[in-house]
Amino acid sequence: MDEAFTTARDGQVPLVISHLKCAGAGNWGGASKALSKLEAAAQHQHAHCDCYPYTAGSSTLDLGQVTEEIEITITWSTPHPEQARRPLKVIAAEWG
Repeated sequence: MDEAFTTARDGQVPLVISHLKCAGAGNWGGASKALSKLEAAAQHQHAHCDCYPYTAGSSTLDLGQVTEEIEITITWSTPHPEQARRPLKVIAAEWG
């Protein structure tokens, strides 16, 4: 965020941080800190964020996201539509 604030300020342009979120279990609970930084920056420059419209994370699947910290649920799959709404851990166990 600091780099975005500096870039926008130096470029004399407004800043909108798109999809401001605290992604990854290690960042959960950090929303108040992120919003405080945004509010502080907005005192000196045009700095805003848009709304992240999900109550849970939403992403494409990559191996970097597969950890024991959180259960991953497959919401849809074009090649395997029968796996929708199932935990990845269960699918992986079934498929070996």
